[in-house]
Amino acid sequence: MFVELVFGLPGLGRLTVESMLSSDYSVILAITLIGAVLVMISDLLVDLIYPLLDPRAGAGWFPLDIRNLRNQIGIN
Repeated sequence: MFVELVFGLPGLGRLTVESMLSSDYSVILAITLIGAVLVMISDLLVDLIYPLLDPRAGAGWFPLDIRNLRNQIGIN
């Protein structure tokens, strides 16, 4: 909302406020759903990428861990 006010750009913040003031519940619901889906997708991406960047974090839980896979199928 701050960036929208400073630069005069219309966005989701302004749309949310206008929808709340006019009691447009379908728009409020859609914006909330979009926000929730974006949070879930970003959380999933962070959970998948973090063990690749810091091997200590996952301790081999990532399904594409080649060393663990080779040990499981018996290739040394």
